[in-house]
Amino acid sequence: MPDPQEPRSFLVDPKRFGKERAEWLTGVDLSDREMRVGLARAYLQHHASATLRAEAEAAGSDLGSFATERLRYSDPEDFRRKLRGESPFVLRELLEWILDFGIDVLPVLESRDGMLPSEYRADKTVPSDSE
Repeated sequence: MPDPQEPRSFLVDPKRFGKERAEWLTGVDLSDREMRVGLARAYLQHHASATLRAEAEAAGSDLGSFATERLRYSDPEDFRRKLRGESPFVLRELLEWILDFGIDVLPVLESRDGMLPSEYRADKTVPSDSE
């Protein structure tokens, strides 16, 4: 059973959090509000993490330097934990990344189903997010 406070626990291989080809666990009980919200947060954080990793790489920066210099994090290890999905991010962080730096981390949402991995969407024709 995934831990809603550890976003990467929703992945088959937690080490794939924030990276391509991440495969989401199936069977999460979406009738449990905490699990549903935890999964949605994990999914969004996964996308944010992937985007921020790519931004750091494009800038030729390691994640610690990127966190302190560009995102003004006082604790680069906290940033790394969030990018690895070991701890959840807070909404304020996501908004700062978007507003202060123009980092586009949000998946395009055509419906609220877009807040969840494709394995949990009502419309199974949506392309997989784990590619």
